[in-house]
Amino acid sequence: MLEAYVRNQNRAILDILDTNNGRVPFRVDRKLRGIGADGNGVSLSPEGCNASELFCAKALLAGGKSDEAETGVRLFRQYIESALANGYEDDTADYAADLHAESPFMLSFAAFEYLVASRLSNGTLREWSELAARLFDYVLDNFYEPGSHRFFELIDFGSREKQPVFLPGHACELVGLGLQAIRAIERAGSTANESEKLVAKTNRAFERARRELPEILFTAYATGYDHEHGGMYQSVDPTTGKIISTDLPWWCLPEAMRAAAQGLGAACNGATRDRLLEILVTSSNDYFEYYPNEKMLLFPFRTRSGETGEVKNLMPVVPEADPLYHTNLAVLDMMSVLSELSSSQPSP
Repeated sequence: MLEAYVRNQNRAILDILDTNNGRVPFRVDRKLRGIGADGNGVSLSPEGCNASELFCAKALLAGGKSDEAETGVRLFRQYIESALANGYEDDTADYAADLHAESPFMLSFAAFEYLVASRLSNGTLREWSELAARLFDYVLDNFYEPGSHRFFELIDFGSREKQPVFLPGHACELVGLGLQAIRAIERAGSTANESEKLVAKTNRAFERARRELPEILFTAYATGYDHEHGGMYQSVDPTTGKIISTDLPWWCLPEAMRAAAQGLGAACNGATRDRLLEILVTSSNDYFEYYPNEKMLLFPFRTRSGETGEVKNLMPVVPEADPLYHTNLAVLDMMSVLSELSSSQPSP
């Protein structure tokens, strides 16, 4: 049944690509044509990219069929090229077109475990590891201040000036997916032939990411966590620490859990491990205490108030119901890492 589902899903993705000139709209009608939130037709620029295309590339890579995987590689390459040129399109965000977001790069790290696991004729382990290293350096060079450990969601694409908005949930997602990508690449590299071994420049980028990504998580926890009501704020001003939105979206906590677990899976000292464990335990306890809705098959309440702790009738980010991408995948990833760590510990 699962194989049939994947087969039908990937066939639909290919049909959407054919219908929309190689693009994947955020929404489609029953004839697979792109539509906006109002139901009217939309036409996407051939030079752009969006999150839907990254998710579809992942699905094609993970599906198993070589021809679909090769289409996934082409879609992924197109996505990265467009994102680097500031072609990322997000119809859920209202920032100006000349602002450049870190989110497309954060999302891209989720694809690397599929890229390095697949036996693709179109791409090599060396290529994917070098691309991941390039993206880590790009994000840390442009959106991060290493001294203060402040992280910024947006920069001006021309001047590279950082803009004062910080989304703690996105920061957690970046940390979890970034460290996950490194683990997958290094695992693949451990059995690679000599020509595919990671080069020194790549290793330096990965070491930098392993050092700085946990600091981004610590900043998200220190400046964006509401310990009184058990949640993570929607947005913070990174320059002043002032809370911009006191909403507590459900999805930030599973992302914090995954990030902390991936941090524990990386090489780190005892003090860092203690801080990661604190984040993992706090976010896990608060998520399972405050968010699962017993009347809705334990689907989480989407938003709670950071002022009262009460559930709000508010869908964060998009008007459509999120299919628990942030919850199911993040929690499964967390459990996988913790299982590996547990099995590697010596018996008492």
